[in-house]
Amino acid sequence: RVHEHYLVHKPEKVTWTEAAGSIRDGVRAYTALHYLSHLSPGKSVLIMDGASAFGTIAIQLAHHRGAKVISTACSLEDKQCLERFRPPIENSTIA
Repeated sequence: RVHEHYLVHKPEKVTWTEAAGSIRDGVRAYTALHYLSHLSPGKSVLIMDGASAFGTIAIQLAHHRGAKVISTACSLEDKQCLERFRPPIENSTIA
């Protein structure tokens, strides 16, 4: 039996192949932001390694919830990637 916190609906525009490839990081990010931190509009969240698969999903989910997002980057290339996000990330630091 699977706990309901580990289930999410697949959006209609996402193929089953795309969904299978992103499910692990997506569920982890959703669980962390929704169930563990109870992230709500106006709160701030720090996403470590924001350019990673987990980080990019977590940033998008946090923005969707109306949070202020701060992130770290592991390289200048990753920092430049984060700077292209819309809505913009408040701050990105190379760590």
